[in-house]
Amino acid sequence: RKYTPHTHPYETPIRADRETVNNIRVNIIS
Repeated sequence: RKYTPHTHPYETPIRADRETVNNIRVNIIS
């Protein structure tokens, strides 16, 4: 994972949210 908080402070949280949503979906399916 590449974190660039100084370059794009809002880009990393969005990606983290997407990963979290994917993990939640996997948990619901399984």
